[in-house]
Amino acid sequence: MSIRPSSLTVSEERPQGESWLVNGQQQLVLHFKPDVSMTHGQWVELRTYSWVRPQPPVPHSRRKLSHQSASETWKHLVKVGWRRCAPPVR
Repeated sequence: MSIRPSSLTVSEERPQGESWLVNGQQQLVLHFKPDVSMTHGQWVELRTYSWVRPQPPVPHSRRKLSHQSASETWKHLVKVGWRRCAPPVR
């Protein structure tokens, strides 16, 4: 059983599976996805999309982060105003 630090809320913690963040001001959507091509699940693929509604998201960039870096990135983005969201409809 893991214990969460009390300073974090559930929305600030990066989920273990696929997850999405959106920033309406920057018109960006981020997709965090475990990289199953690598062993031991130590890597996360981070995909960035530009998104001007009502158009579908447009791929912008893709990179791999260590699980630790992805968790830190998620926490920072939520702290500065990004919101968790459902996957956009394509």
